[in-house]
Amino acid sequence: MLAVYNQGNELPSNHSAALTSPQVWLAVLDRAYGLGGLAVRLKEWPTIRLLAYQRGTDHGFSWHGSWLRHGLTNAARAGMLNSEGTHSSGLIAGAHNVVREVPALHPGTSADDDTVLNSLCQFDALGALVVMGETGITDSRNFYTNFARYYTQRTEPALVAITRDDAMREALFAGDAGLLRKSLRALVHIADKESFAYSGWEGISDPRLREALVD
Repeated sequence: MLAVYNQGNELPSNHSAALTSPQVWLAVLDRAYGLGGLAVRLKEWPTIRLLAYQRGTDHGFSWHGSWLRHGLTNAARAGMLNSEGTHSSGLIAGAHNVVREVPALHPGTSADDDTVLNSLCQFDALGALVVMGETGITDSRNFYTNFARYYTQRTEPALVAITRDDAMREALFAGDAGLLRKSLRALVHIADKESFAYSGWEGISDPRLREALVD
């Protein structure tokens, strides 16, 4: 997948071209999210880490921590997330459409089962934490909260789990407990901010998690 992603470097970025670099990058991310959601449902934590922390060869990776942020940012700049764009409902919705088209990405369940959308939201959040853990940098160059479009209860279970499941945390997060707390706070802060544009995320509801993130 990374080899395909890097092929986008050779393509034009202008809207008039038949195939552009942002189109390739976003198409790869759609599929990475589809696989990531499946990995969440299977609790394949090392796979989530592998899918989240991939770095391409485009010059933009000197700033962005992984392809998750790099591809999304370039797609947004190309207008692909605008109201007339291919992903007007966001990256998670675009990935969900790919899952609908590929039975292997939702074995044994309907692609429209709530667990599928929940897992895509949770991959988005866990992927952000993976990248912050790998880089030690918690600002938004490394992540975006696509899950903020959706209700808290779709994503929050993964955030609760990574603070309480030692095996899961060790498999996903490279940093120490202090960095994890800082990363979670950064993630929640951006989600709270972005959620004003949507009727989705309403902030942390789990009392223990909320308490853990307070100074």
